[in-house]
Amino acid sequence: MGDDPIFPYIPTIDEPMSTFTYAALCALISGIGVGTAALVWWIRKEISRIEERMYQHEIFISDTSGTIAQMSTDIAVTREAVENIEAAVKETKTSIAEINRILLDGRNT
Repeated sequence: MGDDPIFPYIPTIDEPMSTFTYAALCALISGIGVGTAALVWWIRKEISRIEERMYQHEIFISDTSGTIAQMSTDIAVTREAVENIEAAVKETKTSIAEINRILLDGRNT
């Protein structure tokens, strides 16, 4: 054990640097604990933000689906109204043609 070149550099309890080493190790371990806690807090925060965004996206999709369904209904009603107007215009044209024919026949006799 004394022949290994690394052991002279590692302080032990008997050496004067042991208190510094102990404090440094405590600070390192505490720093790792604080860093880990901060990392876990940040990850939870990010997951919460992602879940909130997904919830808002689901609401947006639901609202958009409702709007599209309403527009589809409105388009169907408008199409029916236009078809009714087309039929009314045809009837009006027919009536006007009939009136013109009657007036022309009455004028010629």
